[in-house]
Amino acid sequence: MAKKDETKKGSYEARYNELVIEDQEAIVRISSITADRLRNIFGLHFSKTEGGPADPRVPLIIFTETYDAVIEHLVKRRKGTAKMDAKQYDSFQLNFANRFVIGFDNVENDDDEKEGNFMIFIKDIRDGKTVEEPRDPDACPSEKAVEWVNQNITENPEAIKEISLDALDRLAKYGICFYNHELIMPIFCTMYDTMVEYIDMERKELDDYEYEINFAGCFFVSACENADGGSDIIFRPSIDSKTALKDDGSSGSR
Repeated sequence: MAKKDETKKGSYEARYNELVIEDQEAIVRISSITADRLRNIFGLHFSKTEGGPADPRVPLIIFTETYDAVIEHLVKRRKGTAKMDAKQYDSFQLNFANRFVIGFDNVENDDDEKEGNFMIFIKDIRDGKTVEEPRDPDACPSEKAVEWVNQNITENPEAIKEISLDALDRLAKYGICFYNHELIMPIFCTMYDTMVEYIDMERKELDDYEYEINFAGCFFVSACENADGGSDIIFRPSIDSKTALKDDGSSGSR
């Protein structure tokens, strides 16, 4: 009986099963490491019972729903319907804690333009700088998150806030509830850091030129060996992410 309840329609467990079809072992590992990091840094616990083991599916779903909120915000920027800015943009990008940017650009091809194919892109922009972590170990998770956001979200803070609030609404539908929107970005960016570090490590351990995974249907992400022996991080957004920016608005997030 408990097993049925766990995967009931509309639960975060069911959403996880819907999204994580490929590369399941890698995603469980990335999500588990992320959950441990968030517990150690912010005091966040993703367990169903007090003191119980963390459920790695929770931070994964927080990431995917936040990603969908980001795509929805880009759609609004494209259409000129964002709350804080009615301007229509041909290109726009958001910087997430100087770790990565997500945005869209216009395509050169006339045929593509007729189909409304504004192209989404994701770029890794890490430059060796460390994300500032909360300084007070005795602060509560919300206080640590507010400090983290103030230190690390330096561009388009109002847009990031709108995305975080949207993510809260999306997560509530799956039974994941937060009282503070500032918690969203630390989780989102910590998952990103863990994902990138994991695929870089796997590529090197396998001694391959490239290692790629499908990250819960959001995008394909790969670590590719570069001339210096390190890894370049390359993203291929999903078809759903690309078509969400169609001019007619007929496509949305996953």
